[in-house]
Amino acid sequence: MQLIPDWAPNLHPMIIHFPIALISLAVLLDLGSLFIKTQSWLRPSALALYTFGTLGALAAYFSGREAADSVDIPSQAYTAVSEHADWGLYTLIFLSLYILIRLFLIKKPFGASNGGNWLFLVLGAIGFFFVFQTAERGGRLVFEFGLGVSAVTAAPEVDIPSGFQPGVNGSWSWQASENAAQDFLKNFTFPGGESAGLRFATEEKSLVISADKDTSAYILAGGPLTDIELSVRVNLDEFNGRFLLLHHYRSSTDYDFFAVDGAAARLGRVDEGALVFFDEADTAVKGWTTIKAVGSKGHFRGYVGDKLVNHGHGNEMPAGRAGIFFMGSGKILLQSVQAKALSEAPAMMNMNMGGDHKDGNEKKEESDGHSHSH
Repeated sequence: MQLIPDWAPNLHPMIIHFPIALISLAVLLDLGSLFIKTQSWLRPSALALYTFGTLGALAAYFSGREAADSVDIPSQAYTAVSEHADWGLYTLIFLSLYILIRLFLIKKPFGASNGGNWLFLVLGAIGFFFVFQTAERGGRLVFEFGLGVSAVTAAPEVDIPSGFQPGVNGSWSWQASENAAQDFLKNFTFPGGESAGLRFATEEKSLVISADKDTSAYILAGGPLTDIELSVRVNLDEFNGRFLLLHHYRSSTDYDFFAVDGAAARLGRVDEGALVFFDEADTAVKGWTTIKAVGSKGHFRGYVGDKLVNHGHGNEMPAGRAGIFFMGSGKILLQSVQAKALSEAPAMMNMNMGGDHKDGNEKKEESDGHSHSH
């Protein structure tokens, strides 16, 4: 017998209705027990329903995490996916604590009192509120964004205009053209100064960044963004080293990153100079490939091509700039860089839009201190 039917993209949509129904019925039974004193079965039945509903919420949460990693998420839905996941976690935590509190009080005199009954009802109603908030956001993913609905076709990809193009809410894009090198140097900044060891050239509507010896460089564009999707069309076949997508960049010691090399992909953060990895996996980057990093509401994802290779979680960073970092030698071929704001542009911030302005030696010392281990 097939557990998941062909029409279902994953197990999550087959589970989510159980906690909704069970918690709803449990609240009604608790309400009934306050007014129908002769029916002693109502309260223990409500406790059983809360318990099974919490187990259902546990299954829904973990199946939802797996589902989010298995479906193609449109750019405009990332923030909603993160909010749905967060509310699912809040719901699971609250219901678990509620069950523990209720089991603890069930043998106590207060647990059998009228005040205890009202407390159980109020806490159960709060639990239902959490379930409702989670379900409302899940419904939005399906009916507004068509997530997980196979009958909905994805919107066709729109070609990025040549050159540097500002977008809404702080979004921006750059597409290589006949003057790729000149245009790139005009619109991107180099925190710490442009490395003298780098050469920029245009070949067949691609930017070629060359380094004869091991060189590192931070290269950024645009202003600060909060929730972001950053994608790069790149060819690293002739490059020996690590290539990083940077976002939430505030300085060379504070940023989030998605790093790839010849054998692995890593998702992580440099926070006040301390390196933290959220996730890592073995993966190869061959030929022309689109590499994408997403940071939204403390949820972080890294894609190579259409495949999700890294998924991690961390605290939300303050808004920061986006771009690339690399450390190594050889040639990097670049066709496009695109930063999409997944939320409204942040308020004006007291920050240096040009990043750090350190000399090359100081930047190299920082790179030797932490960047080499990305």
